[in-house]
Amino acid sequence: MKMTILFVICLVSGLKADESVKLIDYNQLIDALIAVESGGDDNVVGDKKLRNKAYGCLQIRQPVCDDINRRFNTKHRAEDCLGDRNLSIEICKKYLSMWGDEKSTDEKLARIWNGGPKGFNKKSTEVYWAKVQKVLEMKEREKINKE
Repeated sequence: MKMTILFVICLVSGLKADESVKLIDYNQLIDALIAVESGGDDNVVGDKKLRNKAYGCLQIRQPVCDDINRRFNTKHRAEDCLGDRNLSIEICKKYLSMWGDEKSTDEKLARIWNGGPKGFNKKSTEVYWAKVQKVLEMKEREKINKE
């Protein structure tokens, strides 16, 4: 039964059954990342002064796509994320699955998203995590207040 479910998840997500990617529900974290990265704007272009600009709601840059393309044999370009929230989220989930592990906390994953595969060790990602954590806490309070 578990193998069938895994196969269906892989089929739906475009993953091959032999690709060892941690399948986790990243939705709450990704919602917070979107809030911090773009304020929910799917059409924002950032890092305009850098060679690799950042595109879309998750501000995806080409090095992230390069990692995903190598791992999953895809041909994503960062520019394709502009206006495409679903693609941005798909890339983010795959990236976090690649560089996180089963013990990864929201903090570790957010800092990886901000600072690359070793971002969780970088002091420079601490401020980013504080912003993401604040959004997560706010959303949790809103959820409790609705109940």
